[in-house]
Amino acid sequence: EPDSQLSNAGRLLSSLFESESEAGAAHQARSPLFAGPPPATAHAAAILQSALHLSGLFYESHQAQWVAGKRSTAQILAEPQGKLAPLARRHPDRGDPAGMSNEATAVGQGIAAGEEAGPVPARPESFPILRDQLALLESGQIVWRGEAWPGQGMQWSIAEEAKNAAPASGRVWQTRIRLTLPALGVVDARIQLSGTGASLHIEGDTANHARLLREHAPALASGLAAAGVPVNALAVEHEIAAT
Repeated sequence: EPDSQLSNAGRLLSSLFESESEAGAAHQARSPLFAGPPPATAHAAAILQSALHLSGLFYESHQAQWVAGKRSTAQILAEPQGKLAPLARRHPDRGDPAGMSNEATAVGQGIAAGEEAGPVPARPESFPILRDQLALLESGQIVWRGEAWPGQGMQWSIAEEAKNAAPASGRVWQTRIRLTLPALGVVDARIQLSGTGASLHIEGDTANHARLLREHAPALASGLAAAGVPVNALAVEHEIAAT
């Protein structure tokens, strides 16, 4: 209808979809995960976990943990949204439930108060991460793009299998890593993780690269088993599937 007006939330979503976005629904990391080639397994795992925690994709749930005393202020401020300059509150007399007037809090306060007039309380620099969050909610998949270490690009995705497809042993996760290595070319590794162990499917871009990967596959399986993740299946092929 000509006289219809969008709410604050509607205007925010409209701004997000109309603004320019990077190709795909991936979170683009700004700095390498590792300073050099990957460190020992436990340390590397901690760094990968931190990369997801600090991506900003779970910022609102982390704020709830902060309120419950389960997350520190320093951890909140280390995420992209926490690094944005504070916004001036429209209603100084209202308390800030998260202890800070940032993008997400300002939006939440405006919607909770039923405000329908005035500009959307969000800045364009916050739009990329908000788009990432919407894409995550829609697809159920996290896609991380950036550098594993300086000069080494990597794409990493994580998704949970549908509950009706999961075995009785519990939840099943799919993770996929794709990178181009100097000696092995394009490597695409897909890993299925469950309570019983892991199944790996690795692809190389040439038959020779696949042969090299196959030769070192037992060492990979042994390393995973030593870390407490038994390998139930491991296949190596030489055809790279489309992303």
